[in-house]
Amino acid sequence: MPGAMPMEALMAKFREALANKGIRAVNGYVVGDGTWFPADAAGGGWAWADLGNYYASGAWGLNLHENFYFLRFQRSASVGATPRIAFIEPHVPGLEFFNEVKQAAPKTGDNAYIFGAPFTGLRYVRGTIPAGAGPFTIKGSLPDPPYFLAYHLRQALINAGISCAKGPESMLQLQRQGHQKPAGVQVLYRHYSPALKEIIREAHYESNNLYCEALLRTLGKKQKKEGSAEMGVQALREFWEQRGVSFSGCHLEDGSGLSAGNAVTARFFTDLLGKIGRDPKWFPAFSSTLATAGQSGSLKDKFKGTAAEGRLLAKSGSLSRVRSYVGYAKNKKGQWFAFAILVNNYEGSGTTIRQKMEKLMLAFCAS
Repeated sequence: MPGAMPMEALMAKFREALANKGIRAVNGYVVGDGTWFPADAAGGGWAWADLGNYYASGAWGLNLHENFYFLRFQRSASVGATPRIAFIEPHVPGLEFFNEVKQAAPKTGDNAYIFGAPFTGLRYVRGTIPAGAGPFTIKGSLPDPPYFLAYHLRQALINAGISCAKGPESMLQLQRQGHQKPAGVQVLYRHYSPALKEIIREAHYESNNLYCEALLRTLGKKQKKEGSAEMGVQALREFWEQRGVSFSGCHLEDGSGLSAGNAVTARFFTDLLGKIGRDPKWFPAFSSTLATAGQSGSLKDKFKGTAAEGRLLAKSGSLSRVRSYVGYAKNKKGQWFAFAILVNNYEGSGTTIRQKMEKLMLAFCAS
């Protein structure tokens, strides 16, 4: 995201921190400790078809490179052929691919999916990519981000002349082997994220599931002393129920909405957004994180030159046979109001449904 440090620069910061302390050798393991959250980084109700792909990377106690890698194919013009896997970036230790991808007609888009589970390196790639010249890139989820970070940090240290006697490890794996986490630690470098509002804006603009999952689990950790999705949902419910928002008809299992067990009502969204909209302390900050019609986010190229431009703020959502928009609209009288449009199990194309929803949102602003 804008303002976040790239992975190579971050490794350099870590490496410099050790060198500045006079450290020339690491006698033990280089460890990535992701145990601030429980080990169930991916939601229990997430589909098998999602787990290997970047948007279902899960939230770990330690995350790097947004928990994804680039998988690049070298295409040809032959429809029906299997494109060669050219390279993986950045390198993911232990990753092994069975490539069953086929080339479909040109301009058919990305219909390739990666199948695989957390903590395992075996991956199956299936589906289609368009035939054509040049490379074609998709993104997959890292099987173990804490180990991935330990691996790349160790490599950065070795390249800088700092010897490492043992290999990279994750704290979870060491605990499984009977090792205990050290009681005391010395902080060599402290890395800070962008501001919370910027993280939320990025989550809204890009529908970043990792950020949503991490935020929910952090609520659980801070409020309930357990960084699980379950405790995060409990903390969330308690906060809003104390402020008069009913969760009737709602079933929440994660922060991203990937689980098929999630269910929310349009009434819930309008009640929640209405509560935020009526609070002069909350509304300016929250509304600034939503896409603005004709100006920013997923609505940047929509509604230009219409009554909705600059007067419609929304977050879109989509899954298989699900399309939604929730947000705020300002009518011709200058009145703001909250809205929610949720469409499930529709017939026809997602594009057609989206266009009908956008026509309705335009009517909100033109009335």
